[in-house]
Amino acid sequence: MIFHNWIIPLSIVISLGTLADRTGELMYISYFSLFGLFSLIGKSQFFNLQNTLNNAYKIVGSLGTIGLLLVLSFDWFWKELRASELLYTYAIGSPEFFAAVILTLLAGVLLFTQQEKIDPIEYVFAFFIPIFFLGRVSIIALVLINVLVFVIGIFKVIEGVKKDHLGIVNYGLLIITVLIICRFFDTDLSFIFRGILFVLVGVGFFLTNYRMLKKRKTND
Repeated sequence: MIFHNWIIPLSIVISLGTLADRTGELMYISYFSLFGLFSLIGKSQFFNLQNTLNNAYKIVGSLGTIGLLLVLSFDWFWKELRASELLYTYAIGSPEFFAAVILTLLAGVLLFTQQEKIDPIEYVFAFFIPIFFLGRVSIIALVLINVLVFVIGIFKVIEGVKKDHLGIVNYGLLIITVLIICRFFDTDLSFIFRGILFVLVGVGFFLTNYRMLKKRKTND
């Protein structure tokens, strides 16, 4: 059962890419909606009772969403999107369009019927659609993507602290750290300033984990 629950989402992720044709840009909407759908499935009553490592839908959905956001936090994609000629009359009848619509509707229905507290990662697919079309005309989309990644990282840290869960805290810190590293590759920061930021991130990791472990010992 666990093996098949890993194979199914991974197979769908790989197979979805075969639909890409002349309007491949729309596949980003499809993938965000797919990962949002997986995250919501992983939060359902059956899968939510499973061990985290056995909940493939939740892991694939979360890592897939964060991975795509980090890729799109670079300007190359938005430059190509603004330079491309996306013909909406042709796109509406394309396989990419139908995949995006179907997956977005499925994720939307599941999100609407979700009764438990919603994770920001589960909202990303809905936020990305307007950001995508905004990105065709404005560089603001790039800023919004970076802000979105940072907010998710902060939320995960806060969630981990509230739940006293080191894994969630470090996941949030890791998201923020990778985002900072990504910005090092497309900014003109000096090596000294980059080194200071790395030290601050490391100190942040250490202090957060230290305080949580100290809090646990105090409670014990």
